[in-house]
Amino acid sequence: MNCKELKELILEYTAGNLDQSEKLRVESHLKECKECYLFFGQSNQVWDLLDEWDIIEPKEDIVTNFWERVSEEEIRGKGIFDFFKNLKLNWSFGVALAVIMIISVISFNIFEFKRTKVVFTENDKADEELLIELDRAVSRKTARGLDIYGPWEDEIEENDKGG
Repeated sequence: MNCKELKELILEYTAGNLDQSEKLRVESHLKECKECYLFFGQSNQVWDLLDEWDIIEPKEDIVTNFWERVSEEEIRGKGIFDFFKNLKLNWSFGVALAVIMIISVISFNIFEFKRTKVVFTENDKADEELLIELDRAVSRKTARGLDIYGPWEDEIEENDKGG
């Protein structure tokens, strides 16, 4: 007898359901094979533990309590995200959504607002060059001379009051 055959007969041997010749073959294999003997011992330990296990009897109203709790959780769990989570999409809904998206894209392209181009004139260019030149020329010392146009920064205004 090989190890695979023995492992298949272990439950029958433990239950005492084997005839005498098979029982002798299992016992002789167990004496020769330490691995199978260890397997047999562990198997018996598991069955012994299961025999000691106390059966727990559920209460009579367990089914009723279960369904009441399910109902409570369904009521409590209703929210905006549950709607989307439970939404079942089918092909017709998907096609309708695709058609709406295509129509929206086409509509936005047709009715696009006409944007006027900004014209940069020679006067604007001259003003920008003047501002750049003024920015280069102005320092903290020379900025005080521009006080006639009003306060430029709060710091300058405070320094003028204190000094």
